[in-house]
Amino acid sequence: MADDAVTPPSPGSLTARLSAASFVPPSKERLAEMLPDFEFQSVAGIGGMSVVYRVRRIVDDDVMAVKVMPPPYEGQEEDARRFVMEAKTMLALRHPNIVAVYDYGQTDDGHLWLLMEFVDGMDMHRTIRAGGIGAADAHSFVRQLCDAVQHAHACGVVHRDIKPANILISRDGRVKVTDFGVARPLAELARGDDGYGTPDYSAPERLVVGAAVDHRADIYSLGVVIHETLTGETPRQAARHGGARLPDSFTGVMSKCLMVDPARRYQTAREVGAALNLAIAEESAARRAAAARKSGAVLRPVPLAHPADLGRRRTPWLAEAGWALLCVGVIAAIAFSEWRKGHPHEDGGAPTFGEAVQALIKSVRSAGR
Repeated sequence: MADDAVTPPSPGSLTARLSAASFVPPSKERLAEMLPDFEFQSVAGIGGMSVVYRVRRIVDDDVMAVKVMPPPYEGQEEDARRFVMEAKTMLALRHPNIVAVYDYGQTDDGHLWLLMEFVDGMDMHRTIRAGGIGAADAHSFVRQLCDAVQHAHACGVVHRDIKPANILISRDGRVKVTDFGVARPLAELARGDDGYGTPDYSAPERLVVGAAVDHRADIYSLGVVIHETLTGETPRQAARHGGARLPDSFTGVMSKCLMVDPARRYQTAREVGAALNLAIAEESAARRAAAARKSGAVLRPVPLAHPADLGRRRTPWLAEAGWALLCVGVIAAIAFSEWRKGHPHEDGGAPTFGEAVQALIKSVRSAGR
């Protein structure tokens, strides 16, 4: 699991990480007393003011995660309020790309806890630092991230801290957005932004006192994440070299996300995902066309066959059809001649071929009745 700057501890460093954290968590034995429904198995992540544990729910053996925070002491009421806000927000958001929260509460001695889905994987921040993310994976991750953000916005929630450290990637490539600790309902955000978040990922309007802020602040953060996913740096870190190492298909999408004026950005996360899909499809088509031209396998009109060849191919069935028509004609002529002999015309002359046909039709109809 991830929490703020949470990263799974590496072997041999757990003690150092816990000592460096401003919050020293209870022992596993004490945690088992506080939350007896769970078996605390290991530390999954460490943040400045919380620790996330991998746990087994005893009643059904389900593997889950429990996030534990210290009791809110005097002067820390805001931390407790943010914790409760995160719990309520995530309980209301049910989406395949958002970490599920099942319950929350407070122990007898005041520790706050949050019961969550356990994600077996790594956050995007560490994935980038561990060796980078290729364009194909980046496309998949960003598309899933857009789906999660779109769902949150549709539910009236603005995350306000979209960044790689808050994006988990499971071993099977599933993106899970977490840490809604600074999220706000859109209606509440319209009354003013308190500035919580991470500066490198914050939209410009969030840094201006009194500026109007809405869900499009998250669209800006998506642009920053796109850049960092493929280059390892935020646009501010890259400075004037920003975007230089991005594939063409990502550059235009990222640039529009990062517009200073929110009205010039994509207006929804769904638009970001759709634009990226289209840009990648167009780039792929152009690449295939270029490869075909280089190899000489360009598309050419199919040449028409020579008339003589057409004649040779058509001769057998044309000959058969001709013989059939000739036979039908001969039989019809003989039948007509015989019919004329037995059906003289009123003026004594022989009936015409048209009259013979009409008489034939009349006799067929009479037979049908």
